[in-house]
Amino acid sequence: MTPPLSCTDLHLRFGKTNVLNGISVDLPKGKISAIIGPNGSGKTSLLRCMGRLQRPSSGEVQLEGQTIAKMNTRDVARRVALLPQTVTAPAGMRVGELITRGRTPHQSPIRQWSAKDEKIVRHAMTSVGLAERADHLLEDLSGGQRQRAWIAMVLAQDTDILLLDEPTTYLDLTHQRDVLSLIQKLQAERQLTVAMVLHDINLAARFSDHIIALKDGKLLTEGDPMNVITQTSIQNIYELDCNVLTDPHSGMPHVIPK
Repeated sequence: MTPPLSCTDLHLRFGKTNVLNGISVDLPKGKISAIIGPNGSGKTSLLRCMGRLQRPSSGEVQLEGQTIAKMNTRDVARRVALLPQTVTAPAGMRVGELITRGRTPHQSPIRQWSAKDEKIVRHAMTSVGLAERADHLLEDLSGGQRQRAWIAMVLAQDTDILLLDEPTTYLDLTHQRDVLSLIQKLQAERQLTVAMVLHDINLAARFSDHIIALKDGKLLTEGDPMNVITQTSIQNIYELDCNVLTDPHSGMPHVIPK
């Protein structure tokens, strides 16, 4: 079976700095993959290459068997949605306006706004619990609500692949859990293929099906959380002396630094 998104021998250099060093990885279809690793390990660069925001120095990214670099930009945007780590919106923008922008790849001079677009946007807002706040200013929302609005925008792209760069950044513990629970729920409902960069190992273990671990721009290990989140692997990835216990609520591994 052709993976929805795959990378083959990816290299990325900025000047004399090697950021990615020969990474080959497939995203499992209909699963949530968490990309973990220390700062500077290449997590965001890998995600940006997957979403065609960054062109690798060598190697190839394939979208359902097609070389993504050779595909039309609009066609890619109709199949892959990417939410960067840092996003901004113009002052005075309302929730509904932001989410509507997710339909941009589907618009053209001969295809204007339709009842289908309206239905998809409304469903995206409802899915994240913001249907009643469509007319609210983004700046008036809490941090967690704003993050849900951005997630609704990429959901409105109506793609099968969703790439998220640190979706819990700047959120407190409760909102981190809420946002990741929402992503997990939406992925199950739509059978999406999701890849997200996460710094928190325990959240990655709890909310993903597949872990991709990077270090120094290289793929160190990958697999299901039970096999990747071990005392030995965490020592190898982060050089962290720790204990790994079983979370009594989720049954997943939980890292406790020594």
